[in-house]
Amino acid sequence: MELAGQPPRSRKTVLDATGTNIEAALKLAGRQLDGDTPALMVLVTDGGETGGDATALLTRFRAMGLPVPYLLLDAPDATGPDAAINALDAPSQVPFGAEITVVLNVSSTRDGTAEIQVRQASGPAAAFRVDLVKDQVSHVSVPLTFDSPGFQVLEFTVSMPGDINPANDRRHAIVNVEGPTTIVYVTARPSTAFAESLLAGGWNLNIVRPEHFPQILPQLPGPTTVVLDDVATGDMSEPAWMALTESVRTRGTGLIVLGGQRSFGAGGYLDSTLETALPVTSEAGAPMSRAAVLFVVDKSGSMGRGARGVTPFGLAKTAVLAATRLLGEHDLSGIITFDIDPETWLPLADRDDPPASVMAAWQDAPSGGTRIAPALMAAAGQLGSARVDQRLLILVTDGFAVEDDYSDVLAKIDDDEIDVIALAIGDEPAIDVLAELTSRNDGLLLRVADVAMLPRLVSEAVGARRLTYDASVTRPRQERQLPFFADNDITWPGLNGYMVTKERSNARVYLRSERGDPLLADHDFGLGRVVVLPGGLGASAPTWLDWPAWAPFTGGLVEWASNRFGDDRVYIRINEEHGRPRLEIDALSADGDWEIMDTARVRLSDPFGRITVLNAEAAAPGKYRLELPLRHTGRHRASVQVGSVSK
Repeated sequence: MELAGQPPRSRKTVLDATGTNIEAALKLAGRQLDGDTPALMVLVTDGGETGGDATALLTRFRAMGLPVPYLLLDAPDATGPDAAINALDAPSQVPFGAEITVVLNVSSTRDGTAEIQVRQASGPAAAFRVDLVKDQVSHVSVPLTFDSPGFQVLEFTVSMPGDINPANDRRHAIVNVEGPTTIVYVTARPSTAFAESLLAGGWNLNIVRPEHFPQILPQLPGPTTVVLDDVATGDMSEPAWMALTESVRTRGTGLIVLGGQRSFGAGGYLDSTLETALPVTSEAGAPMSRAAVLFVVDKSGSMGRGARGVTPFGLAKTAVLAATRLLGEHDLSGIITFDIDPETWLPLADRDDPPASVMAAWQDAPSGGTRIAPALMAAAGQLGSARVDQRLLILVTDGFAVEDDYSDVLAKIDDDEIDVIALAIGDEPAIDVLAELTSRNDGLLLRVADVAMLPRLVSEAVGARRLTYDASVTRPRQERQLPFFADNDITWPGLNGYMVTKERSNARVYLRSERGDPLLADHDFGLGRVVVLPGGLGASAPTWLDWPAWAPFTGGLVEWASNRFGDDRVYIRINEEHGRPRLEIDALSADGDWEIMDTARVRLSDPFGRITVLNAEAAAPGKYRLELPLRHTGRHRASVQVGSVSK
């Protein structure tokens, strides 16, 4: 792939500024006129014409009833030469330490030797002489390197003895010299293959636990990429999620989200602040297997005891509400509560709006003792009669289990293949009994030491089994070429499972599972790029470490997310003309020809994080220009989208 800073196709030929063709200009103006509307054309010229025949055309215009008045300016003094910098090509963004080449288009009205001077803020950067030929445009290449990162303002000046027009001798360019990307790797695990690979590759990597990330976030330098590796929304506070998404949107922070058993739907992403920044939502894009999920909740008196109005029973309600949001439209749900005796609040059924049904049925009146076996038997009876592909029994209790006979319950769980997920609150529940119940099928026993964690744990347990996780082995199929892989014919290693998601309308999906779910997708969120891999790069991808393309894939993934380069079909630069910064864009279409879109979309962020969406108008096929409306001093960032490509 071409380095950032190299235009996708040559733009070094400019209009010849040393000649005048008044006839061509009049013809172009005439094509803009509407024959049904009165119009007036005024010609402003010095009268000098090196090509065309304006006199004959003006005579025809007059015969057509369109006289063209003119304003004749004094011709410039032709006794001396006029050297000019007509245009320049400079990259808008380069990595620190890289050498760049700025191309100047220089012309003169006389043969002679001119001096080119280059200045940076720190002082002179280069000076050399060039031989210019009368009335010809010369392309002058200026190699430059920078000794520090940051925005560099360059001034280019051409001078020739006796120059009669100094107004066209000077041009400016602004180049953003970016330092190394800082990667903040957020994970609760002590070690991950992806993190170790990045460290081995020499990346500037900071590994932090989720609970420590809020302290790190305000200190993030730029450029920065954040990697969330199997992180649940409950692992960080809501203010931390809001700050992260705002940093992506307004500062251009890159974000990579890796799947795992505690991410996406299982991690509470659905309708969360984090999900607003993702190119996917935590729901199924295709029909899944049908499940019956029955919540069995202890409503004994101890469940009503708490501090400051927060009780285990109230949190159980929150947990059931959150978990029902993860169910598919054809799943069955229900609630059985129990103290000494069970009570069915919601019989197992297919509901249009399960959370609303939970709200309507819930009764906040815990009291009485605890007997688990009758409630489990009632739940198993409802689940056993359901015609579904999967049966889940979610048990929430903090009570002792009396010496009941559980043999019938265990037999029913075995016969009907019921998965029991038991959440044992505090130190009192009979763990031996619960362990026996959850040892069948795909059961799970969770000790809940901190009752405030109950909603998150229930959502993760249900989400990992419903809607959000496909445990089948799948081989990714490529849908579009990755910007950082030149070879489109890649054999992708298999995945042993992935979190099921659905792409948004503006997402770019590069890899899909065999059933069509996104496995690698991205989109632009404000000024940042967000990349998701719902299969993750951990336990579900054990063969990826031995994949020959593992190293270039992981390194390219980080560079891509950090916006260190965009699509190489888009080339942008910022030039300053008469004190006003102007954004110039070159863009190729998917077939390699110049883009024919009328406008390019520009998202501009000011130093206060406010984003303005602007349109850069086409000046020619594939060439767009926009005078930037900068009203404040400080750092501005811009991203560009032309058709389906962006940078």
